[in-house]
Amino acid sequence: MMNKRKTLKKLTDLIDRHRSGKVNQCVIVDQIKQLWLTSSKTEDILVVVGFALLDMNESQQVIDIIQDAAQVMGETELIYQLSGKAALQLNMPEMAEKAFSKACMINPSEQTNYLHLAIAQAEKGDVDQAIELLTSTLQHFPEYAKMWDLLGTYLLEYRGDTENGRVFLKQAHELDSENADICHNLALSYHGLAEAKAYYQKAIKLTPENPQVAVSFALYLLPKCKFIGPKLFINMMDYYESRHAAQLGSVKFLTYEHSIPAIEDNPITDKTILILSEQGIGDELLFASFLPKLLKEAKKVFLLCDPRLEDAYARSFPEVEILSYVDDDRSGYKKRKIPSLDSVKAEIDNSIYLGSLMRYFVKKFDDFMEFKGAYLKIDSKLQAEFRSRLGSKSRPRFALSWKSQNIKGARKGLYLDTELLKKALSKIEADFYVIQYVYSEEEKNNLNSLSNVHFMNDIDFKNNIDANLALLSLMDASIGPVTTSQMLAYAVGCPMVVVTNAKSWIMQYHKETDNYAIFGTPVDFLNMSLSENSYEALEDILKPHMIG
Repeated sequence: MMNKRKTLKKLTDLIDRHRSGKVNQCVIVDQIKQLWLTSSKTEDILVVVGFALLDMNESQQVIDIIQDAAQVMGETELIYQLSGKAALQLNMPEMAEKAFSKACMINPSEQTNYLHLAIAQAEKGDVDQAIELLTSTLQHFPEYAKMWDLLGTYLLEYRGDTENGRVFLKQAHELDSENADICHNLALSYHGLAEAKAYYQKAIKLTPENPQVAVSFALYLLPKCKFIGPKLFINMMDYYESRHAAQLGSVKFLTYEHSIPAIEDNPITDKTILILSEQGIGDELLFASFLPKLLKEAKKVFLLCDPRLEDAYARSFPEVEILSYVDDDRSGYKKRKIPSLDSVKAEIDNSIYLGSLMRYFVKKFDDFMEFKGAYLKIDSKLQAEFRSRLGSKSRPRFALSWKSQNIKGARKGLYLDTELLKKALSKIEADFYVIQYVYSEEEKNNLNSLSNVHFMNDIDFKNNIDANLALLSLMDASIGPVTTSQMLAYAVGCPMVVVTNAKSWIMQYHKETDNYAIFGTPVDFLNMSLSENSYEALEDILKPHMIG
């Protein structure tokens, strides 16, 4: 058995080697496990081993070691803390809730146990219970800034309570003004308002390597980038490059397994380039605006894309060679493999993420104007089928969507209320074709009662991209918030009428013309609040699209 001092020293060395990125993580993990098995299995060794593996997202390994440690130590607060954190990483909130409940019982004076218990409850879906726990616990830990911060965040995120949420966040900031996470959450509470900027800048200064802060600040700046200085413009592009960092968590994190060097800022001319797809199909459709320019400059392009887009890309960019990928989900963190890469690897000079083409091609605001939608070609046979199905046109036709798949908490307030939408559409002499692919029975019933709203229940609008494109090509405009449905309209050149309760980060304001655009494509924008009066304005903004 190795003595404790030697074990801790070796563990520290292994952790440093992992952080250097020069050693395969699997090798490091195996060595850490072996050190644990040959150690004296004390609590201080378990702390180092457990939290090191958690930092590597090796949650299942932590569970295995905890089970071994429990046989030696019994039920301890540390055992339950590590179990709870591993369970959260494994998306097992019920297990995490039980673990942190036990930790609270063992040590009721430890404030972090209550914080993590509330997180587990919220992850499980018991948001009201989590808010109640935080509210009641704060009276015992009034100086605990993170608890104020979490309560404020939950009020904003889940209840849309901006006023009270911001009060709690400000109290957290007063208690710990140098906490980057608190500054970041306070910035988010102001959405796109000017007050957010100072908090973002402070958070960036406190943690310049924090990818979540960097990406959030980039998304805050993009709609305003015409009015920021050249240095901040460049920084904004750099901040957005943090979007693939592991710290962003399982929802956004995506890495590719390949050894092709990144293009960085090197010339693309006469190079063969591998384009790595983004995490979401909406982002892919936005950044594919840069493909036409890339194809003019590069020698050859290999493209990875969402499988649903393969036919549309093959039709629109016949010179591009499309590669398929396979996602390996490891504890919720995607590792994307490219099975066919070996056969073409020798041809490829460099790789670049599709979204990183923005940083590569756009050096100042005016450069955005070169990049537009309308780059996807439709399936003409499918278009003819839809034209026949729709029949002769007697009045304007609009595609209709009203929400994203993700309507958790405050996000729900960004989207359209179908009851109010029904009243507005009933007064408009036009036909509305639903391309929304996720909706409740209540939402369907609200709109289906109108003779001018049409559901196409036989079409899988989520997976049949070509059907979306063909139908959109026959519409006078597409109405709805900025979702995948609207980005398909952008890609096929269908005019967009963005109707939502908040501007999207991809919409940039042009002061001289008092309108909005997505890169070089103008869009109409109607800021809708959840009131009947705002919905009455819908007809006015549609009028230019109803002529002829």
